[in-house]
Amino acid sequence: MVQHDHVILPPDSLYLWMYRQGLKGTDFEMILKACVSEGRDLRQKDIANYWNGYYRRKLYAEDPWVLARNDRPEIKWDQLQPHPYLNMPEIEQRYVPCNASNKPLIKWSRGCMTLNDASLYPGKVYLAENLKGTKLMVIDCDGDHGDEIDTQTVMFLSRFKSMTHTLSKDNGVSFHLTFAVDRLVPTRHFPHAHIDVIGNRVNSLRYFKTKKWNGLQPMPMTSDIWDELHEFCERRKANERDTV
Repeated sequence: MVQHDHVILPPDSLYLWMYRQGLKGTDFEMILKACVSEGRDLRQKDIANYWNGYYRRKLYAEDPWVLARNDRPEIKWDQLQPHPYLNMPEIEQRYVPCNASNKPLIKWSRGCMTLNDASLYPGKVYLAENLKGTKLMVIDCDGDHGDEIDTQTVMFLSRFKSMTHTLSKDNGVSFHLTFAVDRLVPTRHFPHAHIDVIGNRVNSLRYFKTKKWNGLQPMPMTSDIWDELHEFCERRKANERDTV
């Protein structure tokens, strides 16, 4: 083994070694410098395995993500904590295999899987996704909750289906709107509006089940959309109080 600024490269495959360096929090630039110096090629899967280890250490150890509890109903978008890892690759190990009852088959709060590994997991029927630490958030429209369709909520959110990544049931009234984010977003529930915000600040699963993708990529969340969403939910809550 050869040492470069405290980075010791193994004589054989870098793949598992890269994962261990991610777990240890070894600086990636130091690894890259050592590889260039020795003429060692880093494959894409080696690099991905480093980040798999890095995120496992960051997300499932003592948690640096919850630095402030920005979950007040009136919280503004620009008041949310900035995402600490915006310049790093997206998390690959965020998927959870589920059984026919849509129950997780692994202890996902201690670590998740890649999409491929979760899809091949024994007993897997459905998939879920843990958004913790990702650069994503989801607005879950539960328009078919209860005995009647919540047409008001469905109409309010349906316009985003043509704008952003959407997973929808065949009935078109139960769907997930996915947005790209640059902040840590709390998970919040608005039962009076049949809306859930699935954030990336803590362990939070969104379940795919039989929902189908519309083929679009996530659009950025904006302060205007964020404010409009919360104003809608507050109006629904006020209307619910008025009718009691």
